[in-house]
Amino acid sequence: MHVFWQKGYEATKVPDLLAATGLSRSSLYETFGDKQALFEASIKEYNRSITGVRLVQLQRGRTAKEGLTLFFDHLIATCLDESTPSGCLMVNTTTTLDPHDQRIKEIVNESGKGFHEAFLALLERAKADGEISSSQNLQDLVHMLVAIIVGINVMARTTMDAATLQTMADSTINVVFS
Repeated sequence: MHVFWQKGYEATKVPDLLAATGLSRSSLYETFGDKQALFEASIKEYNRSITGVRLVQLQRGRTAKEGLTLFFDHLIATCLDESTPSGCLMVNTTTTLDPHDQRIKEIVNESGKGFHEAFLALLERAKADGEISSSQNLQDLVHMLVAIIVGINVMARTTMDAATLQTMADSTINVVFS
């Protein structure tokens, strides 16, 4: 998972995977079938261990605003954690993806649906609780949140400046809840 996360799907070569897993070429193919199947297993693990924990933060807050704050705090901490590659496996893969690789594109898009659904649920809660205006277009806000998350993940790969990432998060929260 970390190799794909660091390099992206396209740049990851079988020798990289052999070195990371400690498997022989024949064992890798016997266990996973091919690089794409190993990538799919890596995405499942990433979604379980990273994305799942991230999305739980949205529900931990007493208010929707607090939930979004917890989410961004966790996102930034994860992006800057020196024990993991910077950024996000899905974002890193997307930015290096061969546009003709339709199956990997589908896998990445499917993985992203959870964010859309979780943000929409959070914003519906915020609207019901009066935290945001009833006239707000929730789909527009969801798209903005996803764009900011992508931006934070890309920025984390180019800079380890926590203050800049935090400013991006704080500004987004202020726009959503203004």
